[in-house]
Amino acid sequence: MKVVIVTWDAGGVTQPAIGLARLLADRQHDVRVLAPVSLGDRIRAARARPRAWPSAIEFDAARGRAIEEQLDGWLTDIVLGPGLPAAIRDELVAEPADAIVVDYLLRSALVEVQRARVPLVALVHQAFRAHGVLDDEDPDATWGWRWEIRQINRIRQDLGLDALPLGPDSARVALVARSSAGIVVMPREFDDWPHPPPNVTHVGPIVEESNQVAWEPPWASGDRRPLIVVSLGTTYMHQEGLLGRISDALGGLDARVLVLTGTALEPDEIPVIAGSIEVRRYVPHSAVLPEADVLVTHAGMGSLMAAFAVGVPTVCLPMGRDQRSNAERAAELGTSITLSRDAPPAEIAAAVARALGSSEMRRAAVRMQDSIAGYGAGRLAVETLERLGASRRQELPEDQLRPAGESTTSG
Repeated sequence: MKVVIVTWDAGGVTQPAIGLARLLADRQHDVRVLAPVSLGDRIRAARARPRAWPSAIEFDAARGRAIEEQLDGWLTDIVLGPGLPAAIRDELVAEPADAIVVDYLLRSALVEVQRARVPLVALVHQAFRAHGVLDDEDPDATWGWRWEIRQINRIRQDLGLDALPLGPDSARVALVARSSAGIVVMPREFDDWPHPPPNVTHVGPIVEESNQVAWEPPWASGDRRPLIVVSLGTTYMHQEGLLGRISDALGGLDARVLVLTGTALEPDEIPVIAGSIEVRRYVPHSAVLPEADVLVTHAGMGSLMAAFAVGVPTVCLPMGRDQRSNAERAAELGTSITLSRDAPPAEIAAAVARALGSSEMRRAAVRMQDSIAGYGAGRLAVETLERLGASRRQELPEDQLRPAGESTTSG
């Protein structure tokens, strides 16, 4: 089966895309990943073929290190602009596909694949409460969402596709419902989508399983103090001050503390680090979280799922994006304590101490661990794609299945 995956370099959203590429490659499928050049090495490590985005829509940190600083420029271009759809058209002309997986936030790319009439799988990595229905009680949000639907409908009209309705569903939900399938990379127990469309399947977390960085703990092998891991994601969100306050809070605890600054932030950019704290730029969650007692996190979906997968309670300090709704849901499930990103060190220290001593939070986290284990580590997502690919190949005539350049005659 020939599969194209379309993703972008936005922290945790790339993990399930590249992880799915790895799982498909393990099944001997031919996988291409259309993505920024920054992801090339990770894509090749998953045994997939990288296909570079157009240079015009590559992220340029000189215009602002945080995605939020480029909302009206770069982000609008990749979400609603013509550059990514054009790249998809070129990719399909160069080589056909049996199915295409698209990050569901890349709205114009979803529309382009629907136009091309290739089986489309929308990869959903945010909970329903972050993308679900138009909220008339929030006029600003409702105006923005209706503007988005109108922009998408202009694209759809130009391509001869039906218009999306102006509610009650958001544009994201409406586009997923019009896809061949939607895969939600979290357990159903975490998501609060009340009535998903029949084409949507919760497949559980899909991890990249990168082992590029080895983890050698700096503490003595017999050190039995609790291990606290601090990770505020891999993308830049002006988190220097928050990391400094967290470090101040944890420096006085009788614990082993590992602070991960993320690949977009250097350790020396954190203003205050207590001498007893170990600071690293990056350590894979899968390498360190199995030994952790608490994760202090921004509540990004990837980080929360990594903690759930090994039954680790969390203290959440959401900074933006979908993080607040993630933290709210984790608290509802009993696995987490949520604080403001402006919380002072004393409040952070008290929350971490409470999490360390809470058997209730540990039991709730283990319940989520058991739930995630039942999803089969991406098996449901692979099965969804294989069903679509098989149906596609049954429907197409033989000459469209033959690789480009292969003769119909012998001799």
